[in-house]
Amino acid sequence: LPFAGSNSTTVTGSGDYAQEGPYGSAKMAGPPGFTVFYPATWQPGCQHPIGAWGNGTGVVGSWVYEHLNRHVASWGIVVIASQGPLAGSGLDHRAGIDWLLAQNQSPESPLFGRLSQRAGVAGHSQGGIGASMAASHPNVQAEVNVQGGGIPFGRAALLITGDLDFMNPSIRLSWLFS
Repeated sequence: LPFAGSNSTTVTGSGDYAQEGPYGSAKMAGPPGFTVFYPATWQPGCQHPIGAWGNGTGVVGSWVYEHLNRHVASWGIVVIASQGPLAGSGLDHRAGIDWLLAQNQSPESPLFGRLSQRAGVAGHSQGGIGASMAASHPNVQAEVNVQGGGIPFGRAALLITGDLDFMNPSIRLSWLFS
């Protein structure tokens, strides 16, 4: 925060991203099947970036990844996290981004006027595959894929795997085509 084209100032954090960010975090229910993690304090005049998170296979609910999503929110990013176990299609990511964009335009929403149009997608395992599938959304600028796979459609991508991860070949293929 801010990003190119923004005229706002930022809250300065420590620069140590292993620590909680300067905004703190809070959460609220999103549309059915989603939880929203957001900065506990808003930076006046700042259009906070948005991100959509997809769960790994068989993970139901937002609690497994809550620590990660709260941490991201503490650095000023609004995250909409799917609670469902089938995030591999990218439809949850896309629906989450579209919902956040609509909330930014709605005067009745607590998110009204606070959100950037720029988005990122992320996920673990099947949710990582879904992140790649949703990277073609016109608002998506970047992807974080943890032990998933798929082609990030020319977007900036962070692809995370390990030597013993059975999804390693998929991530390596994603890297070759990114």
